[in-house]
This record gives sequence, structure tokens and C-alpha cells, in this order.
Amino acid sequence: MKQKTLKIKGMSIPRIFTWLQGFFHGRIIKTAGIDEETGQVCSGYVAGKCKLFNELASLRVKQLEHELKAVRIEAFDLMAQEAQIRKNLEEDIANDTPLTINEKRDANRCVSRRTSYMKRHEEIIQRLGEIDNKIRSCELNAKEELDACASALQSRFATYAHGMLLKPVQSRIIPTVEYRYCFDIYREAHEIEDQQIRYILKEVFNYE
Repeated sequence: MKQKTLKIKGMSIPRIFTWLQGFFHGRIIKTAGIDEETGQVCSGYVAGKCKLFNELASLRVKQLEHELKAVRIEAFDLMAQEAQIRKNLEEDIANDTPLTINEKRDANRCVSRRTSYMKRHEEIIQRLGEIDNKIRSCELNAKEELDACASALQSRFATYAHGMLLKPVQSRIIPTVEYRYCFDIYREAHEIEDQQIRYILKEVFNYE
């Protein structure tokens, strides 16, 4: 799947204008500088872009929730079915030594039911595996998109800082662009159900 490019307003302008903006803020109107506490570039431009990135990260995680809403509902239903099938298999056991015709018929019906249970169980496990793969894939795509956007933004900050300082820029002065907190909230919301899916899959065929 082709990686989607997330965009922040102002990121498509030529870099020379970003450099000039850094020069103007740092050298002319003196509204940009190095923060004494963090040792990083500090200005309204940087703060504004970080705010836009935070909003973008929150929106992307909301989109991820929407992408996975249907399969998560399906997984919840499948896990309930899987639990019931396990219970049925434990309780629905044929008589090992049927003697009468009715007992033999009951035993045959029990075997038929158990075969049906196992078939449905295999279908559920296969589908849960597909759902888990989809969840992992969508989460990875969202992270890669945000990583690419964060990297592009930090590169733009370096251009801005170069204009502001008029000297080579060290990476330690470039503000950190972080989105993990959005995924932390997302993970906490789905931690239990994801663990349940992977526990069921691991129990069946040591899925990881």
C-alpha cells in the first residue's frame, strides 16, 4: 500500500521562504531564539506548527478508530461465539459405549454437532487472524504516515533555524515533534480486546 502523505499548512512553500522567515524572526524582529530551559528553537512559527501537528495526529488517530470500528465490532461478536463453542465442546460429549439404538443415535448426533462446532471454531480463528492482521496493518500505516510528517516538519524547523542563526544547525536544538500520546490513549482504549484476540490466536496455534 502506498504511504499516504499527511500535510500541514505551509509545508509546501519553497524552503527559501522558510529560511527567510527564520532570518526575519531571529535577526530583524527578534521574536525567535533558543529557549534557555530546553536549548531548542523557540518562536511563534515553531509553536504554531507543533500545534497543527498535534491536531493532525489526533485527527489521524480518530480516522484509525473509524477504519477499524467495523472489524472491532465483528471481533467482539466472534470472541463471544468462540467462548460459547468452547463451552459446547466441553459439555456436549458423546457416550463412549452406547448400548441402545437411541444412545447410538444420540452419540451420532453428538459427533455431528461437535464436527459442526469445530468447523465454526476454525472459521472464527481464521477470521480473527485476518482482523488482527488488519488492525496491526492499519496501526502501522498510521504511525508511518505520522513519522514521515514529523520528520518533514523537523526538517522544516532546521531550515527555519538556519535562517534564524545564520550558522550550521545541530539536531539537539530542533524541537521534538511527538504523537505517541495519541496512540497511548488509543491503545489504552483497546488494550483488553486486542489482548483477548491475540490470546485466543496464540492458544490455538501459538500466533504472534
